[in-house]
Amino acid sequence: MKRTRVPVLLALSVLVVGAIGLVVRTRDGSEESDADASERRNPRRAGTEATDLSGARAHDGRTAKRTPPAADGAAVESVEADDSATKHTVWVVDEHGVPLEGASVTSGSMGPTVSTDRAGCASLRIGRACRIRKVGFDPIVADRDGDSDSIYVRLRRDRRPRLVFKLTGDAVTDDDEVHMWVDRDREFGGDSLQDFGWAKGGVVEFSERLEPGSYVIAATTLSLASAPITVELSEDRTTDVTVPMLATRAVEGIVRDVRGAPIVDARVSWEARPKGYGWQGNSEKATDTTGRFTIDDVPDGAVDVVAALEGFERGRTPIDGGRADVVVVLRRMGIVAGRVNLADGGGIREAFVEATSIDGAVSPAAGTSLHADGTFRLSVAEGLWKLRVVNEFAAGNAVDVRVPPGAGVDCMLEPPARGMTITGRVFFGAGSDESDWPDAAVAAWIWIARDPLDPAFPDDAPRTLTVRPDGAGRFEASRLPLGTYSVTASGPLEHRARADGIGPEASEITLRLEESMQVRLRVLEPGRPFVPIPTPRRAIVYSSSDGRVVSTPNVGNEGDVDETLRPGVYRVTITVGNHVAEGPLLVGEGSSSTERTSLGLAPGAKLSGIVRDAGGLPLAKVRVGARRAKFAWNASTESDADGRFTFDGLPPGTWRVRVHERDDHPTHEAIVAAERGKSYDVELAPLAK
Repeated sequence: MKRTRVPVLLALSVLVVGAIGLVVRTRDGSEESDADASERRNPRRAGTEATDLSGARAHDGRTAKRTPPAADGAAVESVEADDSATKHTVWVVDEHGVPLEGASVTSGSMGPTVSTDRAGCASLRIGRACRIRKVGFDPIVADRDGDSDSIYVRLRRDRRPRLVFKLTGDAVTDDDEVHMWVDRDREFGGDSLQDFGWAKGGVVEFSERLEPGSYVIAATTLSLASAPITVELSEDRTTDVTVPMLATRAVEGIVRDVRGAPIVDARVSWEARPKGYGWQGNSEKATDTTGRFTIDDVPDGAVDVVAALEGFERGRTPIDGGRADVVVVLRRMGIVAGRVNLADGGGIREAFVEATSIDGAVSPAAGTSLHADGTFRLSVAEGLWKLRVVNEFAAGNAVDVRVPPGAGVDCMLEPPARGMTITGRVFFGAGSDESDWPDAAVAAWIWIARDPLDPAFPDDAPRTLTVRPDGAGRFEASRLPLGTYSVTASGPLEHRARADGIGPEASEITLRLEESMQVRLRVLEPGRPFVPIPTPRRAIVYSSSDGRVVSTPNVGNEGDVDETLRPGVYRVTITVGNHVAEGPLLVGEGSSSTERTSLGLAPGAKLSGIVRDAGGLPLAKVRVGARRAKFAWNASTESDADGRFTFDGLPPGTWRVRVHERDDHPTHEAIVAAERGKSYDVELAPLAK
């Protein structure tokens, strides 16, 4: 009997401990619900209840009824849950409606994370939004609309192309660490994307996914380098690029200052920049006591030999395949300490000092902001510089200054000549008396934008000057070129004010900050709700009365557009890829935000054509622009080798298509009345002189 009593006692102890643990886990909410446990024990049942979005389940706590969503993707109202229902339900499917298992659903940005089950379902507490991620798919952030306890999400497969380097050459080994360089193929400079990898079997993959398009790539190792190669990457495919690796050569040279004295311990390397693309060698050598250096990994072709040393401006000397001995000149840094002449008044608070080298210094330009008293201090390389005071719209007279090495020089600069002045007051509230101006008006920001010189066809966006009001809510912007301006004030608590058509002479304006409302839009592709939308994306909100641009909000990955607008009547135009959504937008009063509005996308207009010269021959590589007359919308492109151009996905309206010379006068023009979803052929012939 004694022998059988011990196992019985042990068994009872285990049961008691298990029961206590179950109670504790149930109380703190960390244990799974009965329904979730049933699904875990019977995964076949959970996986067969939903094969697409129309069969997705919605549960709310432990006693919620599972119901399919409506045909338009909105959830059918489920049975009310019991008091313990504190979780929300997220349904995740792919583009075809197939449930995605193993997707990570995170509450907020850093909250708890739950993985979806075989039915694409996850339950957790969610605030305003949740983040959904899955390997091989584009991550998104989904909002929880209103008081809904369910969120339905479609993830789009990550179709960005992959790039694989296939290195060739007798000297390539598995022990070579490859430095890969990738950059957009464009004519002006930009930062390169870089990656490292081991050339196992001569193959190494660039780890970052890239957007489709044309790129320039190159690769280097400690003893090998490639020439730049242009590749075209297509969506949803892997591109293998054969990269011939060639033996590098040694380049010798000397680093000197501007007086010819050798510089010791300067760091020397090489860089290459065809078409603005840049990559560098892996070795960096220091100059010896005579200023000489040898770098061993320089590829054939045009490269720059670059030298750098603290206290000196970076120096560079271009070489080609035929040069073996190189001289790189470093300029010692100097200081320009100056003052702007304030004798004729202010108006320079938003100005800065611009410096441009005129005798071959390495840095093409430098600049610094002014202090409140009009003083400035600028560090530049020794040599002759041209300095001037500029703001966003105008510039003062230039002054030539010779900067000595390692020393300072003083100078006096004249501000931009006086032009028109915009002064004003901004207040917060219903009254205009200063007693009604709390600190909120003082905290406002004022944006002053100059209207385009050619409102029918601007080449680029207007420039903007930013000022702040003083303690009395007053602001001033002077030394502005004659013209017309728009002034926008933005204060706290989502209050805005705007005045248009200011000028062309000195103007005094008053801005009253009024309460604005948050507008939420969502553009949807017809028949495919909740599908991540393609690029490019662009949105403009216009004033319905006069067609002026009110704002240019961003379009999110899910087609969401959030903007803050004053009550009124607007018109909104949104383009997504080659599709357009357009219509009126009423922002009412008496509410903090509008209801979310869905706009359906439809194919836009397509304008194709050819540019010809006076003899009828095609003009290649010319810039072609198009602008809509009312509710202005503009686009630009370049004609190809055959003189042809295409604009796709344009909003409907009357379009003016032009070719411009450098002096901004049009040389070719055509006017097209375009309708949504239709294609048009345009021939641009020279205008009569």
